Amino acid sequence: VIGVIINMDIPDTSFCQELSSQKHLIKIYIIEELYSLYNNYSRELLDFLDGLVPLENSFIVATTNYPEKLPESVVNRPSRFDRLIKVDFLDKKRIIKAFEHYLGKGVEVPKKALSSQLTISHIKEICLKTMLYGVSIQQAMESVEKDIQTCKENFQKVKTIGFGAEDDDG
Repeated sequence: VIGVIINMDIPDTSFCQELSSQKHLIKIYIIEELYSLYNNYSRELLDFLDGLVPLENSFIVATTNYPEKLPESVVNRPSRFDRLIKVDFLDKKRIIKAFEHYLGKGVEVPKKALSSQLTISHIKEICLKTMLYGVSIQQAMESVEKDIQTCKENFQKVKTIGFGAEDDDG
């Protein structure tokens, strides 16, 4: 089995041809953030998904944080992706299991954690802060919530820079 992680660029044709010639191998392509890749390499991505180079014995797994932004030509076309799976927020049972995974069985999970929309990454960060800084789960949660708020306020706004950008003085 060979795994190929595709972050910001489509593998070139010769690389794919070399892999496809290895008929005995199972190939797994993982596309991290499909929307960004499509935005930058739409034609190349569609050619790759359509099998411009044969993808025998291959699995393609793609992730995105922006499924609503993906065009129909990517998500609603036979043979490009056979299954679309939505990974939602964790339910209470899985939140408890995640905390126990990182902090040990019997850890007391605050009620606030059970009712919030935490991803596994958030829980991992909360647990790491708890272990590294010796703070309570509640204090670590507050720190992570502050980080999330800071991100929303400062990093999610699309700003135009360079030529054509509005002048702040104006």
